[in-house]
Amino acid sequence: MCVYMQWEQVAAKLDTGRPAVACMMRYKVIEQRSRGQGRFQPDEEQRIEEAVRLYGPNWGEVASHCGGGRTRQQVMHHYKNTMKPSRKGKWLPEEDDLLLQVLTIQIDW
Repeated sequence: MCVYMQWEQVAAKLDTGRPAVACMMRYKVIEQRSRGQGRFQPDEEQRIEEAVRLYGPNWGEVASHCGGGRTRQQVMHHYKNTMKPSRKGKWLPEEDDLLLQVLTIQIDW
């Protein structure tokens, strides 16, 4: 519960309308990028869309279909939080920078 409340503080400091869980998940994406995993590329997103049409929300099958070494969790979260039309949209680079700034300055882990 305490960890969730810290992410609530981060979301409030961002003031972008994104929920705490989205901030936490985006931070994990940023961490992965720093470890060399990198952003999903447009061709990966096309393969994900194709696989979701073929397999539905069977994320293990979708990840296998896409190749590229992404886990089913990575593929599922990317689809649900970035690609799915009902979401707010892709995170902007400015939002990434702001998220990192808020975490660095405002939150004492």
